[in-house]
Amino acid sequence: PVILDGTLAAAWRPEGAASVSAGAGVSFVVNEAVTLRTDAVQSLTFGTLTVPSTTLGLGGAYKIDEQNSLQARTTLNVTGGRTTTGLSVTYLYRP
Repeated sequence: PVILDGTLAAAWRPEGAASVSAGAGVSFVVNEAVTLRTDAVQSLTFGTLTVPSTTLGLGGAYKIDEQNSLQARTTLNVTGGRTTTGLSVTYLYRP
């Protein structure tokens, strides 16, 4: 099965700058243990001289058993002329 989702968020920071972001994602359930995901998020901060930010993500999850799972995600963020990458690996235990 394919899972489509979307996000819409607003944030207010202590220094007074507000930001909004919108995103969309697609997940593909390969089998009972493996899920693959890709997503994109567009962010805009108001009240400061910043350019919009775009983040593209690609990741996957592996369900070890009913209590344990492992997730990995890589991101590419583009803000103006600056590009950064990220990698996160998460182990999740549910008692």
